[in-house]
Amino acid sequence: MFSFTYLIIWFVACSLVIYNVMSCPTTWIEYEDECYHFSYDQKSWSDAVEMCLLLGGGLVEIDDEDEQTFLQKKTADIGRMYWIGLNDIDNEGQWTWNYTDSALNETSYTNWRPKNPDNFTSLDDCTLMFPSGQWVDIVCTFVSYYICELDIIEVSVFG
Repeated sequence: MFSFTYLIIWFVACSLVIYNVMSCPTTWIEYEDECYHFSYDQKSWSDAVEMCLLLGGGLVEIDDEDEQTFLQKKTADIGRMYWIGLNDIDNEGQWTWNYTDSALNETSYTNWRPKNPDNFTSLDDCTLMFPSGQWVDIVCTFVSYYICELDIIEVSVFG
């Protein structure tokens, strides 16, 4: 009987398989290898940065036209303006992504609205994306919706 019990335990243990599944948290949307959260609340840029960090990610960093097109379709469907992570808070005119601290350069993807960034108020240090997908620089204290981004998560599932 003793060895039979061990045989059953061994059989059950061997029949359990662990699957690693790539997934996004609930309410987040998957695209490529990233997860995106389109906020339901509005915050200043710095408060949006903090909220994204609390959620495990960062304010969205748009790397290329494909990602921009994906985000643009979502924002157009929803019809809202959203904060993105681009700013020149530290050095006027030197735009960086806050989450990775990577700087824009001549070869970086951008989607600025014509004549932007314009630093209209001299305090326009943060970037808002319109439903059209175009970016504008605006004061960071403006209150808007925001998009958080995080790398897709690997989850172990037993089956």
